[in-house]
Amino acid sequence: RNIALYAQGNDYAKPHTIVFNAVMDAIARSNMVSAGPRAEELLDEMESMYQSGDEDMRPSKRSFNAVILAYRNQGNESQKAEELLHRMEDMAASGRNEVRPDVVSYNNAIAAVVEDTDSENTADRAQALLDQMEAVGIKPDGRTYSPVIEAWLRRNDEKGNALAEVMITQFLDNLEESKKQNARAKKESLYEDAVWNVI
Repeated sequence: RNIALYAQGNDYAKPHTIVFNAVMDAIARSNMVSAGPRAEELLDEMESMYQSGDEDMRPSKRSFNAVILAYRNQGNESQKAEELLHRMEDMAASGRNEVRPDVVSYNNAIAAVVEDTDSENTADRAQALLDQMEAVGIKPDGRTYSPVIEAWLRRNDEKGNALAEVMITQFLDNLEESKKQNARAKKESLYEDAVWNVI
């Protein structure tokens, strides 16, 4: 309706990134069938309008994060979530800094992998994403570590248990360091409970 009103000459109804982001986020949290493709279709529409010269339709990392969340919540679409994350990385590398992935992007992609019951090599894929986010300088939090630890434990073998323990130790070390750095600064939400629940 918004787009139709604008097409009829109502300038007040001009669509923009914030409107599209809100709709994609609503789709992502709706649990509707095919939420991922529906949200991605809107993202592609935004990108097309932006490439045609409409600066108001420039996608942001929030736009991509909404679609990654949609695929995560849809279930068993971890490959699509990962593809979108890599698309963000490629676009950022080409100069589109406004879509550079953040901790939310990686956390939802990791969770999508671990929650995907059809996924193979789940722990290795989740660990690779965690390693990648650290390599590009993004600090993991409890919502990053908890699904990775869970994936390693779910293997129920010696390697999985050993790597889960490594991840727990790494999280505790990072937690301690973060608390020291933020003792006098604004309190940072590290989502510690997510890891304790897994432990």
